[in-house]
Amino acid sequence: MIKKHSRIVAIVAALSAISLLLASFSGCVAILDSGSLDGTWSTYGGAGKLSYEFKKTGECTYTLVNFKDLLEYYWTDSDAEFHIYEDCGKLNQATILYNGVLSSATENGKTGCCADCTERYIKSNPDTIETHISKGTWEATASVLKLTFDNDLLTLRYELNGDKLTIYDQTTLPDGSISESKGVFYRE
Repeated sequence: MIKKHSRIVAIVAALSAISLLLASFSGCVAILDSGSLDGTWSTYGGAGKLSYEFKKTGECTYTLVNFKDLLEYYWTDSDAEFHIYEDCGKLNQATILYNGVLSSATENGKTGCCADCTERYIKSNPDTIETHISKGTWEATASVLKLTFDNDLLTLRYELNGDKLTIYDQTTLPDGSISESKGVFYRE
């Protein structure tokens, strides 16, 4: 009986090791596939639009478009976004529309600016935006994204889920504690 039990334990252990190996291998294939991060990823905030363009060659372009004179935003209870324009098509069905400054929108749980509003603002107000562009390199392995701009290396943790890229940044504060922030980017 002991031999049979130890044989079952050995088989279960071997199957577990194989499934772990396959899971880690398939995870690496999805993450290390040259096309998985390749492309342009953007996020929209109250201050503008932030984009990363990852090329298969390992080159990366970081673009930040800042809005200068934007003071009022609009939002509803039903979505996670805030809007620049009261007449945004995504607000057509709203029965209650709130407006206020950016801090009011974020205090009400709004996590980002509507992409349609942001693109409309950029196109119609080119004189009121500032654009910052940096070129560098990138490398992704497992769940780590390494970006280099102007000889500064930034190592970030990331998760890729289809067309949604979540990047986590950890900062050590003066008191020694660690603060983590995250940005959610969508493939364009």
